[in-house]
Amino acid sequence: MPEDALQPCAYHVVRYQPNIVRDEWVNIGVLLLDPSSGRVRQRWLEEPADFARLRRLHPAADEDLLFRIPAEFDRQFAGREMDAAAILEKFDETFSNALQLSPRKGLLARDPDAELERVFREQVEPLRETRRGAAERRPAPSAA
Repeated sequence: MPEDALQPCAYHVVRYQPNIVRDEWVNIGVLLLDPSSGRVRQRWLEEPADFARLRRLHPAADEDLLFRIPAEFDRQFAGREMDAAAILEKFDETFSNALQLSPRKGLLARDPDAELERVFREQVEPLRETRRGAAERRPAPSAA
């Protein structure tokens, strides 16, 4: 296959939802499946600061558990690349309510690693707000 050819891939966003009644979740990772190789690429929130939104929504969230999830995925996928789709299906069926996979979405990628980063940046990575200084703030509209 030419190096710049588009490859079909699929991904799931991994969600943490500790309170199913409230139906609130936080996206914590992305799993990208490359069907041609059977490999699953992963990208997760890694820094304690990245979980600030989670702490606001769910102050009692088990962050230690969340930090261990990537290693568990690595263990499950180790040496079983061709079974990756079946493993993802099993995960989706057996996860507790607190951990969920989004519906599978397809995409075409020239570089699956770059696509993984793009999806992670767009759907998981915490938004970094820049605060405007006092000089940049717009004055309140005046009643004339």
